[in-house]
Amino acid sequence: MGRKRHHGRGPRLSQKDLLQAMAMQEIFPKFSMRRVGRAIIWVGGLTPTPRSQTYTVQITRAPGAPLKIEVLEPTLRLLDGYDRPEHTYEDGSLCLHYPPDRDWRPHKLIAKVIVPWIVEWLYNYEVWVETGEWCGGGVGHHGPKAQEESCATAS
Repeated sequence: MGRKRHHGRGPRLSQKDLLQAMAMQEIFPKFSMRRVGRAIIWVGGLTPTPRSQTYTVQITRAPGAPLKIEVLEPTLRLLDGYDRPEHTYEDGSLCLHYPPDRDWRPHKLIAKVIVPWIVEWLYNYEVWVETGEWCGGGVGHHGPKAQEESCATAS
């Protein structure tokens, strides 16, 4: 008598990954999910406001790595003096939180925490494109103005 064998494609989902997948399916059913090795990748459209365009985003959850959030379409615009949009990492992925604050923990649901943060990031990106100021708070990454100075009175 041995262990039951899993005959599906790739390794089984862990209990945590299964919970994440079920929550995403329930809350964002139009997001597709696929497995690449042990990583789970969700792709779907988000529209931050009724007047906004829809952005196709990809969320990658891989064991032992931070979540990676990317905007696949449309290509994000740059403002003069910037080599990438505000609150993005060098690889172009989105910066949604300041890790030392521990606002995100892997036991939290991506569908209930990360996806709303992506929508908020997209809204702040649209404001930044129109005004040149990042009003979403956070720690500055780059650009001609220090992030902390932008929208200091907006809070």
